[in-house]
Amino acid sequence: MKRPLKLNDYVGQEKIKKQLSITIGASKKKQTQLPHMLFYGNPGLGKTTLAKIIANEFGVKFHEAMGTNLKTVEDVESVLANLTDDGSDVLFIDEIHRLPLKIEELFYPVMEDFVFEKELNRKIQQFWVPEFTLIGATTLAGELSRPLRDRFNLKFQLQNYNLEQISDIILKLASREKVTITDEALYDIAKRSKGVARIGINYFYRCLEYAEFITGKKQINQEVTKNQFEIMEIDDMGLDEGDRKVLLYLANQSSAIGGDALAIGSDIDKPTLQNIIEPYLIQCDLIIRTNKGREITNKGKNWIGNFMEQ
Repeated sequence: MKRPLKLNDYVGQEKIKKQLSITIGASKKKQTQLPHMLFYGNPGLGKTTLAKIIANEFGVKFHEAMGTNLKTVEDVESVLANLTDDGSDVLFIDEIHRLPLKIEELFYPVMEDFVFEKELNRKIQQFWVPEFTLIGATTLAGELSRPLRDRFNLKFQLQNYNLEQISDIILKLASREKVTITDEALYDIAKRSKGVARIGINYFYRCLEYAEFITGKKQINQEVTKNQFEIMEIDDMGLDEGDRKVLLYLANQSSAIGGDALAIGSDIDKPTLQNIIEPYLIQCDLIIRTNKGREITNKGKNWIGNFMEQ
């Protein structure tokens, strides 16, 4: 899928786009690099896309790295060596909270003074780095250290999308792919997307695959979405296998349980549980989180009962 290249083409996150438009315009006028930025929020909300748009709008090169892949001094040195001498490049580090502490500390002088410090012959040597903008992205902002977090001039929390915004994203995608989609099918996809653009986009493509394979046409109607979501076992609320695991496990508990126990019992990794599954189940009033832990609600119990009867 082709990502949007301009802020005007990016759907949602209006407050963030407004600030970015001002910041980009001001930096162009002053002919300075953009300030360092931090994007945080649930997976699939468009952090990487926004970072690429910023580089494109500012007219500079975009470099990307994963926090999990920066493990040694040489790894950091290699990434910084790719920055162009003209300056103002954007370096995007995804899941930046996964940086080891010794690697994180290497970025402090780089972010502040554009100086890379490396030990040679038992002495700390300093090397000049072209001025650039570091954009960090994380799904777990609370795991960032205070010194690293404070070095970002701008911090943006991306919010989940509403039905209208998800529908707009899917409509733009359908137009690019030259796909006909009915209003009913559009609603079926959007309401199951949990407010996450990536999920909605994934469901769109699964429905398109079904339509092309079964009918031979690039047309998505409600019959297509109904049949495809039955195959994927995703109900009208958008609940999938992971959601069912959590609800079924909680339904069999006699008391509230903690997050670690729930992750183990439902066989779901803790970040996915806390950042994707729990917030949506709480939003749907299927579970609650108390001081004692997680509990299933009466609505959740009724859902489980109906599911088991199917």
